[in-house]
Amino acid sequence: MHDAGMRTAFAGVFIVLAGCSGSAAPPGSTPGVDGGPAADARAAIGPSVVVPTDGSRIKARWAQTGEGQRIFAGWYDTMVKTECSFRRMVDGEYHCLPFGFLLATTPVDYSDAACTAPAAVFSYASCESSPFIRRMDTTNSCEARERVYARGERIAGGVAFWRPDGPMGECTAGGILDTSAAFRLGPELPVSMFVKGKNGTSPAGGPALDVVPFEIEDGAKGVSWLHTRTGAQCNFWALDDGRAHCFPQTGSLSAVTFGDGMCAQPAAYFLPACGPAPDVVMRPNRGTCPLTYTPHTLGPRLDTVYRVTNGTCGTSAAAVGNEYHAVGDPAVTDDFPALEPLTEDAGGRLHRRLWPVAGGRKVAAGVFYDSSRQETCELFSFGPGKFRCAPADAARLTYYFADPQCTRPLLALASDACPPRYTFRYDNTVCPARALFYTVGAAFTGQSYVQINVRDDTGATLECRAVTTAYTPAGQTLYSTTDLPEDQLAELRRIDPM
Repeated sequence: MHDAGMRTAFAGVFIVLAGCSGSAAPPGSTPGVDGGPAADARAAIGPSVVVPTDGSRIKARWAQTGEGQRIFAGWYDTMVKTECSFRRMVDGEYHCLPFGFLLATTPVDYSDAACTAPAAVFSYASCESSPFIRRMDTTNSCEARERVYARGERIAGGVAFWRPDGPMGECTAGGILDTSAAFRLGPELPVSMFVKGKNGTSPAGGPALDVVPFEIEDGAKGVSWLHTRTGAQCNFWALDDGRAHCFPQTGSLSAVTFGDGMCAQPAAYFLPACGPAPDVVMRPNRGTCPLTYTPHTLGPRLDTVYRVTNGTCGTSAAAVGNEYHAVGDPAVTDDFPALEPLTEDAGGRLHRRLWPVAGGRKVAAGVFYDSSRQETCELFSFGPGKFRCAPADAARLTYYFADPQCTRPLLALASDACPPRYTFRYDNTVCPARALFYTVGAAFTGQSYVQINVRDDTGATLECRAVTTAYTPAGQTLYSTTDLPEDQLAELRRIDPM
């Protein structure tokens, strides 16, 4: 099992695994201040740009400017007619899987009075509900895997079943909102239904960091980053030199387990069953904004670990399966190459962000640079047939508000988190949903409100209630927000497969 502490977040993602618009930013987009021109080298880019290519079934979607510049905006499965991204299924292989409804590990709703058969409650039935339902498979502790099910028949009557008092509580009927629709879980779909892909290899003696084809069985090709010294895929972390460095598997820094009797030095850990010991553990540089990290070596193995119980630091049993180490000295970063983003010198307001790799090649991945707003941006939907380039790395809003009508959203973040410049949510009253963006302001100290779904056995209503102790986000800070008018954002086209 994993340690109960906080898992560190990657500063980037493999672009081949990128999903729909609004996903995490690609490598190299986070370092620097707002991705401004001071961090750029400007260059005219030739035809050596590496981009995904179509197969017989899996096709690329593109975000395109008025001047014709394109960046990859995700995969589309033309047979099952849905956008998809490459994620592991229960066979341990990557498949291009749809983004359908994701059931919680412990389902909230059920289709039977004994609460044994999960149900999927789609919040907005006015839009066509996805024909797919996803469930995480937890049998492998080393990697996330998924199962995909067909959406079953709709449950009539506007009622599902749930346990209002928690997983061990009584199962009772629970109404759903008038805007919602509940469906039974249909049959599990076979892995063979979804197209498989795998990472390619890099030639021996190549550079420390390279891109290799992600080979899709229908002939399509994506792009994956490879740390060639170890032969492993790598993820990008923003270091205090202002650049994104590519690291293969890293250890985790625990938030609850310590290596000393004062509970002052967090312990590092990894799972030996999942592979060899990692090279480094990433330690956040608290107080930096944007947040940066310092890689540390793994120190001596810890046979005794400590935790705080009832305010007292004492010895604790190690989590089963974990190997704990002290955090060592800062690591030398020479073996962990950095990316230096380029901004393509092209006409118009938007310019592609590119990352140079070996052999004069450059990778176009996920974001544009908005020369008017001097920030990076990516494709978002703003309603039927309308797309814009909205700020990259914006945080997702939840359900806290500054007014008793729950119309002025507040951004909730961990108290030690670095607030982003922007946040967003979706207006689901239109189909497809419309993105709404906001500028993040100062910490909010007034009375806040929370929007909750109040259910009885026949129906449900959304209520806006003043935040009390029961609703206060523990260890979080609320930030005010201000509307960011969409007409301030550059327009884009989304090019879909024919």
